Formats: sequence, C-alpha cells, structure tokens
Amino acid sequence: MKTALHRNFAGLLALAAVLAGTLACALSGDYPAPTVTPAPTVVVTTYEGAFDCNGIENGLGAYTGRLTFAPQPDVSWTSGPGGGATAGTYDFDPTGSVFTFRAGFVFDSALYDANTDSLVATVTPGTTLAHADGGSVTCVRSQPGITGPG
Repeated sequence: MKTALHRNFAGLLALAAVLAGTLACALSGDYPAPTVTPAPTVVVTTYEGAFDCNGIENGLGAYTGRLTFAPQPDVSWTSGPGGGATAGTYDFDPTGSVFTFRAGFVFDSALYDANTDSLVATVTPGTTLAHADGGSVTCVRSQPGITGPG
C-alpha cells in the first residue's frame, strides 16, 4: 500500500527527470540559433524628381505645393494646385543630406531623409508661403492624385 509520502516522492522524481532532460537539451545546444534582423536597406538611389509639400495653417494641415529637383543645380516650386512655377538653383551636400537653395528662391534650405524619401524645407526668411505657419513644410515623394494634385 502506497502512502502519501510515496506518491509525493514519485512525483518529485518524475519532475526531476523532466527538468534534467530540459537542462541537458539546453546545455547541448539543441535549440535554434538566434536570428539577426538585417538593417533596413535604403531603396532610394536619388533625390531627383517631384515632392509634394504640406504645411500647417491655423492648426490644420494643408497642401502647399510641389518641389521638383532636376539634375543639379535646377529646381522649381509650384504653389498649390494650379499655381505658378518659380525656378531656382540648389547645391546638395550628400554628407549631411542638406540642400542649400541659392538667393531668390522660396526656400533657403532643406534636409533630405533617404530612408523615408522625404524632406523638410525651410522657407526663406521674409518670404510668405501659404500653409507654412511654422516656417517650414514637409515634403514626400510625389504620387500624383495621392500626395498632391494629378
């Protein structure tokens, strides 16, 4: 006849066997190697092309215009849907991903982020630009009809 002590002892032996087996597997390396997540790859190979820009006016976001980079040094700005175009020139420093626009253009500088293919452009001091209450606009790669007018 088994007593409660015998049943508890048998249970403890079974538990010890399971734990010993688990420990043996862990020590022997019978588990998958950790996987390394690769760093995201920059897909964008050039900043050239059109970017649709949005700003803030009276607390609301609004479309401001389209900034288009041709091969250096030519750039143009088209204000709002159907607005007039302004031509300008720029320099690009790939080390800091900074655009510097030459005198007389709507913007004086912009910071480009190749990982998101977007930029933040700072309005030239003394220039008034619709929907740029904070003095800058955020621009994303243009997808006509989605990010701006068609």
